[in-house]
Amino acid sequence: MTYLFIESRQIKNGPDAGFAHIFNNFVNIIISCYIKNLDLISPYFGFGGDFNGSGSIRTLTNFSEYIDLDNIYINNRKINILSKPDKNIKIQKIKLNNLEQCQVRWHPWFFLDKKYEIIMINKYLKTSVDVFQYHNMHNMVNYENKNVDINKYKIPQFEPEKLYIDIKYSKRVIEIGEKITELLGNNYLCIHNRRGDHVDILEEDFNKFTEKENLIKKIAKYNLEKTYIMSHPYKKIKWKQENVYFCEDFDILNNIEDNNLLYCVESYIMEKAKIKISTFRHWSNIYSDRKYYDDYLVEIDNSKKNEISFPYIHYN
Repeated sequence: MTYLFIESRQIKNGPDAGFAHIFNNFVNIIISCYIKNLDLISPYFGFGGDFNGSGSIRTLTNFSEYIDLDNIYINNRKINILSKPDKNIKIQKIKLNNLEQCQVRWHPWFFLDKKYEIIMINKYLKTSVDVFQYHNMHNMVNYENKNVDINKYKIPQFEPEKLYIDIKYSKRVIEIGEKITELLGNNYLCIHNRRGDHVDILEEDFNKFTEKENLIKKIAKYNLEKTYIMSHPYKKIKWKQENVYFCEDFDILNNIEDNNLLYCVESYIMEKAKIKISTFRHWSNIYSDRKYYDDYLVEIDNSKKNEISFPYIHYN
C-alpha cells in the first residue's frame, strides 16, 4: 500500500482554532486517503494558542493523544497510519501551502466529489466535514468563490455513495469519560455552554442564552437527576446548584491541563447523556435524521430559521 506524505507536515490554523476546527482537516485527509486507496503518514496540526483565552499545553499534535490512530476505518477498510516515513514503504507526496480558510477541503487534491455522503459513526466526534459535504451534495458549495450559498440548493439526482467514518477516542479519553459517567449515572442532562470561543463575537441578544438564568430554565425543563455543564473555566458563569456539575467538581477533570483533552472527555460525557443540549442549533437538527442534540440554548427568530451561517447554525 502507498502512503500519503504531506510535505508541509505542520498544518497550522489561526490563533482561535480549537480541537474541532483542526480535526476537520484530519478527517478530510483520511477520507481522501480512502478514496484514493492510500494509507497515511500522519502530519502534525497546529492548535490555536489563544483558543478559549488560554493556550493548550500542546501547540502541535498528530492527534495520537486524543484519537485511537491504530483503529480508524472507513466502510470497514482500515486506514493505516504511520508517525513517520519508513524506507521500506512507497510514498506519494503532496505539498500544502497557504490553505484557504485554514481548511484542506479547499485544496484540489482533498476537495471531495459531491457524490459522497459522510457519516460519522461515533457522534461524540464533531466535525464540519459531514455538513459541508451535505451542502456539496446539494449543489450549495461554490468551489471557485470558496463559499456556501443556500440559494443554490438542489436535490441531487443521484444516489450518494455513503462513507461510514469509524474514529474513536483514545483509551485515555474513554477511561476518564467512563469514570465521570459512572458518577453521573444514567439519568443526566449535558449542556455545552460556549462561554469562551464565541461569546465575545456574538450580539448581546445571543449572549443572554448562555447566562445562568437560561441554563436553569433548560435544566428545569427536562428535570433529570443530574446535570453536567461543559463550559471552559476562562469565561464560565460560576454558580452552584445541587446536582449541577462542572469540570472543577471532579478532581480527575480539574487536573487536566490540556484543554483539548478536556474537550474530548467532555464530548464523550455529552454522548452518554440522556438529554443533550448544544449552545447553537446543530446542523443535524435541520438536515439529518441522525440528530446529535435534543435541544439548544440559543433561540432563533423565525426570520433567521433558514440561515446556514454561524451563529444560526453550528457543527459542534
